[in-house]
Amino acid sequence: MSELIWSLQMPQPLVVAPSLSSLFVLPHLSMYPEKILAAIIISPIIPSSMKAEDYVKIKVPTLVISGDKDQKNNLKPAKALEKIPGSELRIFPHASSPAHQSQPKLFHKELYNFLKKFK
Repeated sequence: MSELIWSLQMPQPLVVAPSLSSLFVLPHLSMYPEKILAAIIISPIIPSSMKAEDYVKIKVPTLVISGDKDQKNNLKPAKALEKIPGSELRIFPHASSPAHQSQPKLFHKELYNFLKKFK
Protein backbone atom coordinates (compact mmCIF):
# COMPACT_ATOMS: atom_id res chain seq x y z
CA MET A 1 0.00 0.00 0.00
CA SER A 2 2.87 2.38 0.76
CA GLU A 3 4.30 1.77 -2.69
CA LEU A 4 0.96 2.55 -4.30
CA ILE A 5 0.61 5.81 -2.37
CA TRP A 6 4.19 6.73 -3.23
CA SER A 7 3.86 5.83 -6.93
CA LEU A 8 0.66 7.88 -7.24
CA GLN A 9 2.40 10.77 -5.48
CA MET A 10 -0.42 11.13 -2.98
CA PRO A 11 0.67 13.05 0.11
CA GLN A 12 -1.66 11.74 2.80
CA PRO A 13 -4.76 10.40 1.03
CA LEU A 14 -8.04 9.68 2.76
CA VAL A 15 -8.63 5.93 2.52
CA VAL A 16 -11.99 4.18 2.26
CA ALA A 17 -11.84 0.47 3.07
CA PRO A 18 -15.01 -1.57 2.75
CA SER A 19 -15.04 -5.12 4.10
CA LEU A 20 -12.06 -7.23 2.92
CA SER A 21 -9.94 -4.22 1.99
CA SER A 22 -9.69 -3.43 5.70
CA LEU A 23 -7.35 -6.44 5.91
CA PHE A 24 -4.77 -4.33 4.02
CA VAL A 25 -5.59 -0.88 5.32
CA LEU A 26 -5.62 -1.54 9.07
CA PRO A 27 -2.03 -2.85 9.31
CA HIS A 28 -0.89 0.06 7.14
CA LEU A 29 -2.59 2.55 9.46
CA SER A 30 -0.83 0.96 12.41
CA MET A 31 2.62 0.94 10.81
CA TYR A 32 2.52 4.22 8.86
CA PRO A 33 -0.05 6.54 10.42
CA GLU A 34 1.74 9.62 9.10
CA LYS A 35 1.05 8.59 5.50
CA ILE A 36 -2.76 8.68 5.72
CA LEU A 37 -4.92 11.74 6.40
CA ALA A 38 -7.98 9.77 7.55
CA ALA A 39 -9.68 6.41 7.13
CA ILE A 40 -13.22 5.20 6.68
CA ILE A 41 -13.56 1.52 7.51
CA ILE A 42 -16.86 -0.11 6.50
CA SER A 43 -18.01 -3.51 7.80
CA PRO A 44 -14.44 -4.26 8.89
CA ILE A 45 -12.62 -7.53 8.86
CA ILE A 46 -9.63 -7.40 11.18
CA PRO A 47 -6.42 -9.22 10.26
CA SER A 48 -5.64 -12.04 12.68
CA SER A 49 -2.13 -10.61 13.05
CA MET A 50 -3.48 -7.40 14.63
CA LYS A 51 -3.77 -7.23 18.39
CA ALA A 52 -5.52 -4.69 20.63
CA GLU A 53 -2.24 -2.87 21.25
CA ASP A 54 -1.93 -2.24 17.49
CA TYR A 55 -5.14 -0.19 17.46
CA VAL A 56 -3.74 2.45 19.80
CA LYS A 57 -0.82 2.97 17.38
CA ILE A 58 -3.27 4.26 14.80
CA LYS A 59 -3.17 8.03 15.07
CA VAL A 60 -5.38 8.60 12.05
CA PRO A 61 -8.92 10.00 12.35
CA THR A 62 -11.03 6.95 11.64
CA LEU A 63 -14.73 6.51 10.93
CA VAL A 64 -15.89 2.92 11.44
CA ILE A 65 -19.27 1.94 9.99
CA SER A 66 -21.08 -1.35 10.43
CA GLY A 67 -24.63 -2.62 10.18
CA ASP A 68 -26.57 -4.03 13.09
CA LYS A 69 -27.67 -6.95 10.88
CA ASP A 70 -24.17 -7.85 9.70
CA GLN A 71 -24.37 -11.63 9.98
CA LYS A 72 -20.97 -12.34 8.42
CA ASN A 73 -18.84 -10.22 10.74
CA ASN A 74 -21.19 -9.41 13.63
CA LEU A 75 -20.25 -6.22 15.47
CA LYS A 76 -17.09 -7.48 17.19
CA PRO A 77 -14.62 -6.10 14.63
CA ALA A 78 -16.30 -2.70 14.48
CA LYS A 79 -16.43 -2.41 18.26
CA ALA A 80 -12.79 -3.51 18.54
CA LEU A 81 -11.79 -0.59 16.33
CA GLU A 82 -13.26 1.81 18.88
CA LYS A 83 -9.87 1.42 20.59
CA ILE A 84 -8.37 3.60 17.86
CA PRO A 85 -7.80 6.97 19.56
CA GLY A 86 -10.34 9.48 18.31
CA SER A 87 -12.23 6.93 16.24
CA GLU A 88 -15.93 7.29 15.57
CA LEU A 89 -18.17 4.22 15.42
CA ARG A 90 -21.49 4.30 13.61
CA ILE A 91 -23.80 1.29 13.74
CA PHE A 92 -26.45 1.57 11.03
CA PRO A 93 -29.89 0.22 11.94
CA HIS A 94 -31.41 -2.41 9.66
CA ALA A 95 -28.16 -2.68 7.70
CA SER A 96 -26.32 -5.81 6.69
CA SER A 97 -22.85 -6.10 5.21
CA PRO A 98 -21.66 -3.91 3.60
CA ALA A 99 -23.49 -1.24 5.53
CA HIS A 100 -22.92 1.50 2.96
CA GLN A 101 -24.96 -0.46 0.41
CA SER A 102 -27.75 -1.32 2.84
CA GLN A 103 -28.18 2.27 4.06
CA PRO A 104 -26.79 4.55 1.31
CA LYS A 105 -28.52 7.75 2.47
CA LEU A 106 -27.30 7.31 6.03
CA PHE A 107 -23.84 6.41 4.76
CA HIS A 108 -23.61 9.57 2.67
CA LYS A 109 -24.78 11.68 5.60
CA GLU A 110 -22.12 10.20 7.92
CA LEU A 111 -19.49 10.43 5.21
CA TYR A 112 -20.29 14.09 4.59
CA ASN A 113 -20.17 14.92 8.30
CA PHE A 114 -16.83 13.14 8.70
CA LEU A 115 -15.27 14.75 5.61
CA LYS A 116 -16.25 18.26 6.70
CA LYS A 117 -13.39 18.08 9.20
CA PHE A 118 -10.81 17.91 6.40
CA LYS A 119 -11.19 21.11 4.41
